[in-house]
Amino acid sequence: MENVFEIILSEIKKFLNEDDYRMWHKAPDADDAPMHDMTVLFPDDFYSTDAVRIYRNIGDAQAINLIQSTRNQPDKLIKIYRAVPQTDEGLEINNGDWVTINLDYAKRHAESNIDGQYKIVSKTVPAKNLYNEGNSLFEWGYYVK
Repeated sequence: MENVFEIILSEIKKFLNEDDYRMWHKAPDADDAPMHDMTVLFPDDFYSTDAVRIYRNIGDAQAINLIQSTRNQPDKLIKIYRAVPQTDEGLEINNGDWVTINLDYAKRHAESNIDGQYKIVSKTVPAKNLYNEGNSLFEWGYYVK
């Protein structure tokens, strides 16, 4: 006899496509703040020398400095990363994907969500294709409009 947890998990798997490489974590939306203009979400102090101190609860110095370097430069190229299940061959970063600007963050996300069976894919894209909702400077939505 199956226990209740196994029955519930089985029903959830029927509802959700567990093979979907996007998993259940949905990307910030293309209507959120573009990387090259974070003033859509934050005051101008985001671009100040105090930004690392002010916004350290949602990002680190490396992320903040990278984002600041794209200000008013929508075509500046940024390397992005995404963890995907190791069993999914040929996966690449696609329109609408959740991505990160930090390789270590992608690895940590994978280790906690893909049980160690993952690979990291990367792509270099213009800053204008990355959008943030303001709760983490490591998490971005990738959209080509």
